[in-house]
Amino acid sequence: MDIRSTLGAVLRLMGLGMVLALGFVLLMYTLSDRDRPAAQRVDVSDLAEGQWKVVDWHGQKVLILHRDAAMRRLAGAAAGPWLVVLDRAPDVGCPLEVVPPGQGDRPDWPGGLRDRCRGSRYDFAGHVLPGEPSRMDLRQPGFVPGLGDWLMIGVEAPKRD
Repeated sequence: MDIRSTLGAVLRLMGLGMVLALGFVLLMYTLSDRDRPAAQRVDVSDLAEGQWKVVDWHGQKVLILHRDAAMRRLAGAAAGPWLVVLDRAPDVGCPLEVVPPGQGDRPDWPGGLRDRCRGSRYDFAGHVLPGEPSRMDLRQPGFVPGLGDWLMIGVEAPKRD
């Protein structure tokens, strides 16, 4: 075998490997979209400001909080009236509890969400506070508000320019 035919064979094998790798990546991308839970409409007409409820979304518990003015102020300027997060701490999977503003147990934490196992604290935007056992923010499944008293969870809000 001469060098030219060996080089040709190596290049053909490299090309085949690239095609197979690209096919694998595309297959995984399509399967991940198929495995994503479908969007679900949730009635929130029973939630006054400052109230929350936990709903089931394809086997996962989702906490929906209707933030009042104090909660929105603590969450930041861009916070809207709704916080939608998975009702489990992201690191160890403990359920969450809502601690209303002014009822926090530390001077640097006026309230927010806390996991019931280790006590990791989160603000009203779902961000973990510095120095907490958890190092991850709460997971948000994405949602869009409906035209009435409902939310569609499991979808991403359209990007604004």
